[in-house]
Amino acid sequence: MIYLPNAKEEKNEIKKELWGSLLKYTQLFYKLYTNREFTISRPVGRESHTIIISRTLTKVTQGLLPRVVINVPPRSGKSTDVVFWITWVLSQFPDSNFSYVSISMDLALTKTRMIKDIMSLPYYEELFGVRVNPKISKGKSFETNYGGKIFAAGLDSTIVGLDVGIPLQERPTGALIIDDAHKPGEILSEPVRRHSIEIYNTTLKTRVPNMKIPIVFIGQRVHEDDLAGFLLKGGDGQKWEHIKIKALDDAGNSFDPDLYPAERLEIEKKVNDFVFWSQMQQEPIPVGGSIFKKEDFLFIDKFPENIEFTFITCDTAETAKTFNDKTVFSLWGVHKIIQNNIETDVYGLVWIDCMEIAVEPCDLEKYFWSFYSSACTFRIKRSPCPPVAACIEKASTGVTLLSVLGKVQGLIVLPIVHKQNSKVTRFLAMQPFIKKKLISIHKYAKHAEMCIEHMIRITLTNSHSHDDIADTLEMAIDSALVNKIVQGFNWNNNKRTDELAEKLSNRLRLDKGFSNIEKF
Repeated sequence: MIYLPNAKEEKNEIKKELWGSLLKYTQLFYKLYTNREFTISRPVGRESHTIIISRTLTKVTQGLLPRVVINVPPRSGKSTDVVFWITWVLSQFPDSNFSYVSISMDLALTKTRMIKDIMSLPYYEELFGVRVNPKISKGKSFETNYGGKIFAAGLDSTIVGLDVGIPLQERPTGALIIDDAHKPGEILSEPVRRHSIEIYNTTLKTRVPNMKIPIVFIGQRVHEDDLAGFLLKGGDGQKWEHIKIKALDDAGNSFDPDLYPAERLEIEKKVNDFVFWSQMQQEPIPVGGSIFKKEDFLFIDKFPENIEFTFITCDTAETAKTFNDKTVFSLWGVHKIIQNNIETDVYGLVWIDCMEIAVEPCDLEKYFWSFYSSACTFRIKRSPCPPVAACIEKASTGVTLLSVLGKVQGLIVLPIVHKQNSKVTRFLAMQPFIKKKLISIHKYAKHAEMCIEHMIRITLTNSHSHDDIADTLEMAIDSALVNKIVQGFNWNNNKRTDELAEKLSNRLRLDKGFSNIEKF
């Protein structure tokens, strides 16, 4: 229960105290707004990121940081900090004009509605005399009873009508806030990156009348050429202060042990270094190096004896010309990982065989059956283990192969449709599985050197000439380790083909999470 003072002198004392500390103000009004305590991170051996952000935004209000980039890991509460800061400034300068820009209009509207709700609290109006003007409150903007404006905008939509600050004033009059400018899943696309930068150059910065009206960029780094990188390099011709909050400091201390234990961050560093160094450490690694390393793969001297079943993945090419991608067939064994002689529930893949050929479309079926026949000779404990399924990319000549094989008895044919167009994004998504040693290959297999040499040539800049073998691995990981649509179809259980097909079809219809398998 918050005590509401009656005496004017008492109100002034409370206002003076709250205006003197953004952190105290946030703690009080967060409690009023959510009925929960405001959490301040308490890291060991380093300053709380909550305090760093609060102090930085206070300096922005004081005119000491007219241009600032605050880089902080995701889920750090940075948007909440900014929202309460805006209401704090408006409680003191209610005619200020703020524009809140985010990746999408939906996200921006969510934050500006939160600002509106905080300012609509009875205690806020009673204490500061500031309220939302109900007559001018609609859509993507609203106003205060003093004429101040709060405007929402998304980088995914047309931005018009932005109103930032008040010219020719020596006091705080608002700011432009950019709260995350990129979707991490799309950042590897140069056109997508350039779009956000162009929107900033042609629209956002032109809405800020002068250098005294601040621009605050807050969010995680996602790429060395993202909008934050562009600003920090002086791409807009202005000097930006940089506040960089690393998830792990040089001593190995987490910035928020409750949210991100140091042990979890160390694991992330090992299994997904690109994401770790960019989004967590705010130091994007240069794009262009190899995505995969030879030591990431597990080399074995005998096949696992607990392989449950095998399946094929196929990436087809248009022609037999060697300068184009080739057609590749890969054979995979699915098995549960054994740790300390105990079988776990974690699945892994063993790369049993691989064939890369330059083949004309008319000969594609012949080569598939040649590879399939060879795959049928693979045995586990002297028992045959023929492939139960063939995952074929539904593109180019793969469409023809799918139509030919679709009615073959004894083989489930799965058409693969990639939901993520960026190959590099798909390759990065499978990087953690490889780093966790879930992909093994027999060190004496005839295809081992070919496959590994191919994989270590895959780069973030698409500078590699071919990625056909990598495509078959990506399909295998997605089908067996992510979506697990081929799990449990063990041909050695003497199940009939039509029963397996019906079970698979039912799973596909029920599961909404598949990314690659086309719905039946």
